[in-house]
Amino acid sequence: MKKYIFSVLILCSAIHLSGQPVSEADTYRLLLAETSVYLNYSTAAPQTAALIDSARQYASQDEFMLASVFLEEFLQTMDQASPSVSKSSPKETIPFLAEISSGIDFNRQEFELGYSNSDSLLNEEINKPFIAVNAEIPIWKQSRLQTNLRYDKENTSANLRLYNQYSGTKSSFYLDGAFLYDRNSLYPDFSFKEWNSRQTLNWNPDVAWMVRLDNELRYKRYRLPSQSTPNFIRDESLLQIRRPFGEDKLFTAQYRVDYNNSLDFDNNNYFDQNLSLGASMFSVLFSDLTAEAGYQNKVYTYVWDDSTLHNRTQALFWDVKADFKLSGILHWKTDYSGHTKSYRLKTEQDPDYWLHQLNTYLKIEVIDGGSVSAGYRGEYKRHLLSAGLEPAFVEEQNYWGNGFIAGLDYFKFRGTLFSFEASYTFRRYPQAQASEWGSLYNNRNVLNLNLLAQIPLISCINLNLFASYDNDQDLDSDYGNTRSAIFSAELIYRF
Repeated sequence: MKKYIFSVLILCSAIHLSGQPVSEADTYRLLLAETSVYLNYSTAAPQTAALIDSARQYASQDEFMLASVFLEEFLQTMDQASPSVSKSSPKETIPFLAEISSGIDFNRQEFELGYSNSDSLLNEEINKPFIAVNAEIPIWKQSRLQTNLRYDKENTSANLRLYNQYSGTKSSFYLDGAFLYDRNSLYPDFSFKEWNSRQTLNWNPDVAWMVRLDNELRYKRYRLPSQSTPNFIRDESLLQIRRPFGEDKLFTAQYRVDYNNSLDFDNNNYFDQNLSLGASMFSVLFSDLTAEAGYQNKVYTYVWDDSTLHNRTQALFWDVKADFKLSGILHWKTDYSGHTKSYRLKTEQDPDYWLHQLNTYLKIEVIDGGSVSAGYRGEYKRHLLSAGLEPAFVEEQNYWGNGFIAGLDYFKFRGTLFSFEASYTFRRYPQAQASEWGSLYNNRNVLNLNLLAQIPLISCINLNLFASYDNDQDLDSDYGNTRSAIFSAELIYRF
């Protein structure tokens, strides 16, 4: 029997005081919040835990799009493994899907200009009601066609994607090709066309080995390319090898290469290589213990003061996460990450540095499916002096921070999801240079709040909420504060 899904978005509003639209990083953070809720109440097997490791690795390199792909695959895997889904029967195929959405995008930018005048405030606001239509249509066997049309008073966009997926006993394969068109009526020169394709192969040569190959190719052309928005070709590839040992250990090795070539200008050309090794373990003492270390080498070209500069960075990074079971309802979670980066061409703006970050907290399950958490967060960044650099300009960028984190989670499979996280950090720059014109490195207190909720009102209606708020307070001046917020809400009806 055919199953039709018709979703109507009643309300979708976004407020972003920093003036930036919802980005790939925002999408990644939303998926990560949902993933964290899953992990609070369900232990991931080594095979699926590797997907989270891959997502974190990509996110650490600011590759949020690919990081989101891995998280989406993890969530789909967990959904298929939920108790409400029968494992003896294949997943029902949805032959047709349609969705109509309507709402409003509201962006607001507010920041202060200059250092001597605290009343120098600039406001910019964009209010864009929109309407969009999405559809997914079966073509042949596992081939499907996805379409998206969206219109608002600034942008008209159309996206067409054809994909095919195959799953066998030892392998699965995904291939797609897409075309995206966006016309910007307010800034016509930013209108663009993009062609892209993604290919993914998962191969299990035997029960002990898992191999993943992933590649994405993009070609983008603007109506009027410029140095800051050039036409480009970009290709990202990943080779990942995973080796589980029993049911409680998993070792991972992966190599990633990212190549970007700007066609009209030399700005933002780069060749980025990344190699990492990781391990995950599970036991009676800890439900999750992962460790990862890697090396990055990036060669890139950029424009600075009308000069084309060629540079290279080398970086080492490491990350350790642990979830210790103190009792049946009490957990102690710790996440420590470190990063060191070295530049071939060193400047006061980009000196070599070390960065350390730590989050450690207690989580207690107060009701079935619900928990509260609270703990400590710390950060430390130290920049290194190099020959030819002014020591004062380098050292004033050093900082340390202490603060607290807290959270509230509630989750049920195929039901209510609620996750709230808060952090407050006291960040200090002990070597910042005092100046009557102010400084870029003033002492700050930083507040961050995040909310994710999915609430089933009745069997066919869901309410989805997402909110994020940041308040970065400058303690050394009255005009260096920054604030940003994002809010979205949607009411979805399915039948």
